[in-house]
Amino acid sequence: MAVLGHEKEPQKKPIRSQEIKPQLIESPKAKSTLIDTSYTPRINIITQIAGAPWKVVWYSQVLADDSQLQGHQVGKDALNQAYIKVNDFILRVTSPLSTSQEKDSNNFTVSGEANVYPFLKPNQGDMFVTDIGDGRQGLFRVTDVEEKSFYKEAAATINYVLVDYADGPAGAKRYADLEAKVIETRYFVLEFSNYNQNPYVTEEDYGNYRDFTEAYSEILDNYLRMFYSKVAKTILVPKQAKPTYDPFLVRFMLKAFDGNSNRRMINVKDFDLSQDPNIDCPTLWEALLDRDTDILRYITTMMTVVPSNAFSINAYLENIYYSTAEEVVYPLNPIGTADGACDGIRKLASRLALCPSTDGTANEPFKGKYPVDVTFKDNYYIFTRHFYEKDIHMTWLEAQTWNYLEKKPVDIEVLKELVRQHHNWGTLEKFYYIPVLLLLIYSVIRGI
Repeated sequence: MAVLGHEKEPQKKPIRSQEIKPQLIESPKAKSTLIDTSYTPRINIITQIAGAPWKVVWYSQVLADDSQLQGHQVGKDALNQAYIKVNDFILRVTSPLSTSQEKDSNNFTVSGEANVYPFLKPNQGDMFVTDIGDGRQGLFRVTDVEEKSFYKEAAATINYVLVDYADGPAGAKRYADLEAKVIETRYFVLEFSNYNQNPYVTEEDYGNYRDFTEAYSEILDNYLRMFYSKVAKTILVPKQAKPTYDPFLVRFMLKAFDGNSNRRMINVKDFDLSQDPNIDCPTLWEALLDRDTDILRYITTMMTVVPSNAFSINAYLENIYYSTAEEVVYPLNPIGTADGACDGIRKLASRLALCPSTDGTANEPFKGKYPVDVTFKDNYYIFTRHFYEKDIHMTWLEAQTWNYLEKKPVDIEVLKELVRQHHNWGTLEKFYYIPVLLLLIYSVIRGI
């Protein structure tokens, strides 16, 4: 085990306050076919840097214009030494921890080097705590900072030394003093940088991110486990008299969720029905994908069911006729394409509508409103008539869907209640409502 020497005073450097924000000088934003002078922050694209990932808890000094860069000092007044704590920050280690001995004092020094994402501006004297690989928490101090570019948004390389162990006699006192000087706590979510989101979030937002991310993964996995048919190689509508295929929902699922969302999605097949122009009629699914309220004026709001042999039997097109699905969800009031209005072909419906839910929906009222309603009770597709007319009788899911379409904030508390109660919904309600619920969850995650 390395023996730690006396802590040295860090070398003083010119003040680099992270609070100073240099003014950006640029020409007026103008676009042409030759040149685009608009400014895109580099920080949004510098997401890949060299080094092995090392998760740490970072303590960033709160600096004023006249502050001096200095290491943590036990017992110093918190008014003169405060920190912002960043949980789950990731360093990119380029030089692992190594031990060296000073010839004069025979003391050992444990040091290392790492790259820092440009989202954080490190300063000499900043501290971080992390597992050093032997089951102990090490307290480290930044001794040197080198920016890798003269640009404002640039990664930096830092050198650091092990000051003490957080669970040691002296280290525990230092660690407690460091924690006592924290004035703000944030969490670092690297994934957010890929979506042009601020990677630093509050404790409340991080809790929502963690809960909704876990729920999103579990709900999608359970959905595909329940409704994906290995025989048909696609998603089938449950609780119907015959195996029934909904091409509108399947196309939505394939566009909204890919193999990265869940490995089962790569097996979902979209059967070719393109020879029937009415299959291209817009539905609520298109409005949800495009987050477009204008298209709601032209969507198909009611569906019927037609036999699969009513479509082309061309085997080369991998048509629905050669699948195990015997019926297909089809527009009852097709609106949209000129081809669909002029072809004169109308499928003979085998049933007027999908079979409504038979196992019911266990609904617990929340704040005077029901979370969801029974599907197809009034023959409207997906949601009830109240949604399409946007009246006061909408359920919570319908109301939050309107918020989503109109680019308004989705109520976090209501969404959590929907997640909590979705296990109690009927089978057909789960089939049509869960994709919408997943879309709302994803929008909240991307909006944090």
